[in-house]
Amino acid sequence: METIDSRQLRLFSQCVLEIHQASSADAVAEAAMLAAEKLVGGEHGYFFEFFAGGGMRLLAERTGPSLAAYLPVLAAHHREHPGVRFCLEDPRGGPTKVTDFLSVRDWHRTEIYQSFCRPLGIEENCGVDFRPAGGNTHAIVINRSRRSFTRKDLSLFGLLRDHVTAALESIGRADNASIRIDADGRLLQSGPEAELLLQRWFPRRRAAHLPEELRAWARARIAASSSPGSAPAPPLRLTGKQGRLEIRIRPAPGSFELILSGSPAPASGEAIAAGLTPRQREVFEWVAAGKSNPEIACILGTGVETVKTHVKALYEKLGVESRPAAIALFHGSRRGAVEPGPKAYPLASLVHQHRQHQIADIGPHHDEGHPSERFSLLTRENRTRRHNDDGDQEQPQKGHERESKHPPQRRDGQREEKGCG
Repeated sequence: METIDSRQLRLFSQCVLEIHQASSADAVAEAAMLAAEKLVGGEHGYFFEFFAGGGMRLLAERTGPSLAAYLPVLAAHHREHPGVRFCLEDPRGGPTKVTDFLSVRDWHRTEIYQSFCRPLGIEENCGVDFRPAGGNTHAIVINRSRRSFTRKDLSLFGLLRDHVTAALESIGRADNASIRIDADGRLLQSGPEAELLLQRWFPRRRAAHLPEELRAWARARIAASSSPGSAPAPPLRLTGKQGRLEIRIRPAPGSFELILSGSPAPASGEAIAAGLTPRQREVFEWVAAGKSNPEIACILGTGVETVKTHVKALYEKLGVESRPAAIALFHGSRRGAVEPGPKAYPLASLVHQHRQHQIADIGPHHDEGHPSERFSLLTRENRTRRHNDDGDQEQPQKGHERESKHPPQRRDGQREEKGCG
């Protein structure tokens, strides 16, 4: 099994940190290119973005002026490269090298080798694809003049893959919720998410213009930032019936950028209860008060099974799966039903995972070790607890009398258990 030493682990950690600190797709490409140079190494390298309708864009390269003359050839024949086809067509993707697909003889017969690789002295490529959610496929490639890539090189590319993907996804979300303005606060460009937030918070604004109050704030921040030694501008925070909105401003080439992030107002217990039946509202109130199913049955003078039915109906209408989530929702908080955040891979978990400096073999078709495919299972104890919370199995509560041998008769002639004696 391939291993890395402590020096390489520290280098890898630093590279990952720089990738996540990048503030644009081009910066992510540069940081990933630098990481590939340090961790894998080669004579040439480039970072591409592939477009769904065909074509590609070069975001970063390490070949110097020699590549410029051959870019038209690469653009014309890049889809003939077996690694590129694998990147664009395989449903899983992953790190690969040319020898995974072709023998030396077959590789030398390809048009892309003869027209592009051979003139540049490229004998083998090694790279990996990145597939950010909602974005285009990207790929990084390192070239060498001889066939010397190892399983360890593939493994390092595999470890970088999730971090670069997460960084590109983060940039994509920021681009969708960003506004570009000039120094006078005039709107130059805005993303779709930003337009939705502006419409929600400033419904009377003029089309293709910033709201006057937002423009005044931006102009004041731009003027303040122009003075020497000025601190970064604090964000603008708004709170209202729409929820919460935070706006940050940062300089961009030839302009300024506003980054918007909004969250909806938490639903109140009264608003949620409006869609429930009178009996369900009663049960909801007692659930929110922390009462168990038998206790609620005792208070309302009904059977435990009836309460369980109401609780299950509550969960369906509220869109929750547990009692704590329903309680949190009643009190105007979504702590129990938090939407999953953006995919992230903390540096600390990476260091812990590889504390023994073991790197798993990750081939082109064997990337089960990626963090994105790790699974999470409830323990037997947690499953049982959740089962009980949903009302499927109710344990007797202390302080209640044992069930009688002859439960009271219901109106339909069937017997039903009472929640209290």
